[in-house]
Amino acid sequence: MCGRFPEKETPAQLLQVFAEDGSVVWEYDQRINVAPGMRIPILEHTDTGNRIVPARWGFIPSWSKEIHPKTQPINARCETVATSGLFRADFKRHRTVTETDGFFEWKTIPGEKRKRPYWIRRRDRRATLIAALYGLRPDVQDSDECTTALITTEANELVGMIHDRMPVVIEPDNVPEWLDAGRTPEQLARFFRPRPSDEWEAVPIGYDVSNARNQHPSLEAVGEILRG
Repeated sequence: MCGRFPEKETPAQLLQVFAEDGSVVWEYDQRINVAPGMRIPILEHTDTGNRIVPARWGFIPSWSKEIHPKTQPINARCETVATSGLFRADFKRHRTVTETDGFFEWKTIPGEKRKRPYWIRRRDRRATLIAALYGLRPDVQDSDECTTALITTEANELVGMIHDRMPVVIEPDNVPEWLDAGRTPEQLARFFRPRPSDEWEAVPIGYDVSNARNQHPSLEAVGEILRG
């Protein structure tokens, strides 16, 4: 599962590289504790190119006519995203990425009453492009026009010490292929392998990030940093 993440200091800077028509239709400030229900930046593929748009984190498929359906998943498993009735159509037509500064996960620590949050991030400190899909419903009145779910895969060895799933990460050079609507599920499957452990580190941080309303949590390490 991926249910919380921080943004880079310069939001969507890497996404702008792929906004082919130069349009950024949403300007926003950096957020440290992005949670489900919030709007996050994604790339929308249009006839004139890619543009950065806001999508509410909590997926509703493009074919749904319900204004507020009960099921609004924040994640889609890579093993079933191409075959699930909920995700299949939008996975084929509406693949995307969002830009983060890693992600947060929680681990039970012996002797601690609460689960310890970890900030899992790239060791080279580059931005993380997480694979996602989005639903577009411009004709459904009083609904969010664009919603999204992040795609997850099995955890690598490092992340597996904390959680059994991690986001699917798309390297910048692979973004055009990932967005290409002509690619088959078989061709896309190579992106679902978890990124190697030696690219990542897991930083134990304070409990204040556990409250999604806290948008200014400390990300300072409070213990030993785990590295792959």
